[in-house]
Amino acid sequence: MRRDVVACACETTLMAALRASTRETALAVTTSRVAGRAMMMMTATKTAGRRTVEGAVATCVVACVAHVLGACAWFVAAGAFAGKALATLETARGTWRASRALSATTTTAFALARGDDDGDERAAKTTREAVRAYGEDARRVFVDGRARTARETSARAAALGSVAGAWCGACATALDWDRAWLTNSVLGGIELGHFVGACAACACVVLKDVLGLDSRLAAKTKAKTKAS
Repeated sequence: MRRDVVACACETTLMAALRASTRETALAVTTSRVAGRAMMMMTATKTAGRRTVEGAVATCVVACVAHVLGACAWFVAAGAFAGKALATLETARGTWRASRALSATTTTAFALARGDDDGDERAAKTTREAVRAYGEDARRVFVDGRARTARETSARAAALGSVAGAWCGACATALDWDRAWLTNSVLGGIELGHFVGACAACACVVLKDVLGLDSRLAAKTKAKTKAS
């Protein structure tokens, strides 16, 4: 079994355990993604491991920036959706909390999950390179739908699940956006959507790897056969 598939399965298991014990989605997601990245670093080849370590700090910086910018973007989107309902401070605080949770399960999680493959020769050594690589990878994974690793596949499915869950939670109570309990509805949708997306993606990549249905792995095997 490929090490990125193993890391993806370990991430999902750890995330589920942390989510059940801490009840903090952002903490569970971030911790599990960092643990998966550390696992990839420890099991990488000497050259790839050194390259990954060189970009680790830059990746963490990008993840922090992505979290803040993502939270702001989701807050603005919520404001456009809710309109004048964000006028009260209490409502704005609840919306900001939901925006941070959504950012943690989308932009931040993807920043920590992208790359981490022996074939990733574009490993960033500086923050500027990491920012550029993040934008290119986000376009490749979310727009073009071309995830290179199991962890990227998991991050994409979980992010889409989070957005869908937030949308369902908000639309279900759209007329009562100024009510305090709406925040819990949106947060519940984010948590459920993220969990379902991550588990479904993990099960899919593990099953494909076990059954030998992964086209990327099949191409590598074919290339090795030709070379020999």
